[in-house]
Amino acid sequence: MSFLTGASKSQASQQAAISGLQLQSSAYGKVIPIVYGTTRIAPNLIWYGDFAAMQQSASGGAGKGGVTGGGSGKSGGGGSFTYQTAVALGLCEGPITNVYNVYIDSNVTTLAALGLSFFNGAYEQAPWGYLTTNHPTQALGYSGISYVAAASYQLGTSAQLPNHNFEVQGNASFLTVNGLDADPSLVIPDLLTNPHYGCGFPSARVGNFFTYQAYCIANSLWISPAYTNQAQASSMFDDLATATNSAFVWSQGVLTLVPYGDENVSGNGYTYTAPSAPLYNLTDDDFLPNTNATASTATMNDDPVLLTRKRPSDALNEVVIEALDRTNYYNPAIVEAEDQALIQTFGLRSSSSTQRHMFADVNAARLSAQLQLQRQAIRNIYQFTLDQRYVLLDPMDIVTITDATLGLNQQWVRINEITENDDGSLSFVAEEYLQGSGSAALYSFQQGQGFSASYNASPGNANMPIIFEPTAELAESLEVWMAVSGGPLWGGCDVFISNDGNSYRNIGRITGKARTGVLATPLAAVAEASTGATIDATNTLAVNLSQSSSQLLSGTQSDALSLATLCYVDGEYVAYQNAALVSNGVYDLTWLVRGAYGTTPAAHMLGAPFARLDGSIFTFSYTQDYIGTTIYIKLVSFNIYQGGQQTLASVQPYAYTLTGLAFSSALPNVTNLTTTYVAGITQLCWTEIVDFRPVLYEIRKGGAWTGAQVLGRVAHPPFNVQGNGTYWVASYSQPVAGLQIYSQNPPDVSIQGAQITSNVIATYDEAATGWLGTASGDSIVSGSVVRTGGSGNILTIADFLGTPDILNYGGIGNGIYTIPTAHIINIGRVAPCGVIISWTSLGQHIWDNILSVIDYLAFSDVLDYAASSNTNIYPEIALSQDGITWGSWQKYAAGSYSAMAFKARMQLQTFDPSVEAILQGFVFSVDVPDRDDHYVGLSIPSGGLNLVFTPDGSGTPTPFKGGPPGSPSVPNIQVTVLSSVAGDIVSLTSVTLSGCTIQILNGGSGVARNVNVLVQGY
Repeated sequence: MSFLTGASKSQASQQAAISGLQLQSSAYGKVIPIVYGTTRIAPNLIWYGDFAAMQQSASGGAGKGGVTGGGSGKSGGGGSFTYQTAVALGLCEGPITNVYNVYIDSNVTTLAALGLSFFNGAYEQAPWGYLTTNHPTQALGYSGISYVAAASYQLGTSAQLPNHNFEVQGNASFLTVNGLDADPSLVIPDLLTNPHYGCGFPSARVGNFFTYQAYCIANSLWISPAYTNQAQASSMFDDLATATNSAFVWSQGVLTLVPYGDENVSGNGYTYTAPSAPLYNLTDDDFLPNTNATASTATMNDDPVLLTRKRPSDALNEVVIEALDRTNYYNPAIVEAEDQALIQTFGLRSSSSTQRHMFADVNAARLSAQLQLQRQAIRNIYQFTLDQRYVLLDPMDIVTITDATLGLNQQWVRINEITENDDGSLSFVAEEYLQGSGSAALYSFQQGQGFSASYNASPGNANMPIIFEPTAELAESLEVWMAVSGGPLWGGCDVFISNDGNSYRNIGRITGKARTGVLATPLAAVAEASTGATIDATNTLAVNLSQSSSQLLSGTQSDALSLATLCYVDGEYVAYQNAALVSNGVYDLTWLVRGAYGTTPAAHMLGAPFARLDGSIFTFSYTQDYIGTTIYIKLVSFNIYQGGQQTLASVQPYAYTLTGLAFSSALPNVTNLTTTYVAGITQLCWTEIVDFRPVLYEIRKGGAWTGAQVLGRVAHPPFNVQGNGTYWVASYSQPVAGLQIYSQNPPDVSIQGAQITSNVIATYDEAATGWLGTASGDSIVSGSVVRTGGSGNILTIADFLGTPDILNYGGIGNGIYTIPTAHIINIGRVAPCGVIISWTSLGQHIWDNILSVIDYLAFSDVLDYAASSNTNIYPEIALSQDGITWGSWQKYAAGSYSAMAFKARMQLQTFDPSVEAILQGFVFSVDVPDRDDHYVGLSIPSGGLNLVFTPDGSGTPTPFKGGPPGSPSVPNIQVTVLSSVAGDIVSLTSVTLSGCTIQILNGGSGVARNVNVLVQGY
């Protein structure tokens, strides 16, 4: 994707636009949450439409390429899109007061920053104006549902809604004096009686909650519940009563809530007055026989008051609840209340963790846990029975008990249960009333701090980035690399780019710091090695990484040589073996590989930029038409929690001018330069390089690359050499007009015997040599042809001279012509040879002798004149595997025959006694296969080497045959000097069929070299 111009090289490389929103949560029939106070809830998508994909583009035109972002590592081209949609997100039952913060993933923002409009969920709520205008058939008012909506909600480069949570404040009429949490005394009646979502409880049956309100608010027991799941109402009310240390009481036809509070409390503008006097002082005169006692119990103890006491070791000594912590973005927080004395005495007896997300104030949750723990101190439970006079007593009422047997004298107790018996009496269960157990201390409790991620903490600006362009050896295209780091809370940044400083495009994201710093001391230059890596075992590369708070680890020499520890040092690429921490953030790097990837091992000043090159480096590419263009880069940072992101307008741009360094850097060197032979001609071959620039290969001939004769440029190997000498091959490119680039170190090869002549093919032309072979049967040599003649015996003729056409006496017969012994071809060894026989022949009537035609080649109808269809003239060959014993004659067919010796003959047959067979031409050839002896990596001492020819695969020296009999010739020898030095000359002397002497001379003196030798002959 082109981020400077919005264009790409081809349609095929464009990213496909997503055609619809990828939903996270949109459930039909989902519970509509009921929210009291202020808490955090997740929304439900209730409508979306008008999804749009917008291709990235910026001002400045289109169509010429541009810059492509890639993040860490390499990047490819292609189109990029951002997305937007119209969206409505349902929150909760309305009406509510406000939406404060919006939590998107790890970021904290506001409705205004996101362009979201707020609808409070009034019961006569008008439809969203956007729907009314653009989608009138879908324009619902969503009466009683609070929601937020946006006409063009920006999704960025992802077509998916991120995770949203909203800090919602419910109806203000339920809020307490702190302005955030809800009053429990108002929440419970609303849940019971609200006509829209309540339990349908008659409002006339709801009693006075004033005492309960005073107890909760004075003790700061306020709540912020969000009912997001379906649950039984009784369970919800039990949780509220337990959490606020109270109990429901049904009395005189109304429902009320009575606190367990036993001390007066004032706070937050409210005062709770605890019970100051019992309703009755009960004595033995009031008690009836205890109907709850069993017969055996009554027999043993007829006291009307029964006492049950729990053992202290059975009581809970720790209460644990899970609340929400508003100060920590409503994340769950564990709140504990402990009785340390009981823990030390009896060991820990803890309650299971109870979820109480109705608390968003940790102090309120802590107070609730403490009150629940203190109720564990109540261990005495009393049972007694009273008559109908006490029918006005209700649960939670206070009475006193006096019982001499139990030693009770006006013991305060709180009634828990009342049961009416069949006889009209009333059975009571009461607990001892311990003053102070129903009230907690008014001082604040110490809270466990734990870890609290500050998701919205400012990340601070990114450090000054190290921006550079890699050489072509390091990159695969025109690229810009950036090493970016930041302060302690810096977690990364989004990278925006512009070609005009006004319109910016996001081209990627950097997550995590690069290891950046500066040189702590200067670094000296070193001489570049002529071959191989430039090793600097003398100098120390001292770097200070304090700005990125990062570290470096040592490697091995192999790591350094393979550039696994590669670093950028002010334009030079350096790898290291050892990294020693010498002070805070300062490392000494030693055993350096300098000048890697085509850079120069130059000197570098104190404070020069340094970056460790690894996966944290951000890269983007650009097209060549942007060379010389200044681009502007903005780094919009976020913190280590991926939140607190800066705005684009708040950061300053960095200007960078694109140099096209990769275009002008040296090409890779040609490798594997070798020689091959095709049709006896030496050819140069090499391994082609891989580069993003258009590449040719330049071949030169001479003692050194510089000044050598340019023989030409080819797009691909091979290249036919032109005579003996030293040849050089370099990769070459002209990426832009006027810029010619070569590889740095062209390889060379010295060649002696550049052209190998073809083996001599033994050929005998029988007609040209005068038909020196043997004519047998009825054939004779007649002038320049071989012909068949009469088959009769002229010796039996009485009148020889008077017989007409004596040559054809008796009718025409059959004959054979066999080559002479001198024309038998013996190659001296058994080998597959190509046997080639060509001939010309015809058939002729004896009364129309074509031989009588003075100029038969000019005869106008010579084909009709002949009778060739009545003849059969064909060759035969015989083979010998040892040159002495011959196999039978076989009819010749063009092809290869394996033998040592070869001979041939022609069969001349006629099917008409008046037609003679005439052989006009007969050429016999044997193409002997090459014998190639290879000597690879042969070591030639300075005094020369006597080479004895030995066939490949054999340990026995064997001379070459040298050609056809009578004309021996020495084999052809080609010598290639490996790693030649300018001025090397190959000297071949004493060349025979058995061997030769090879010496390499330089400046007239023998030098030691390694060579490859090819000896070709047969």
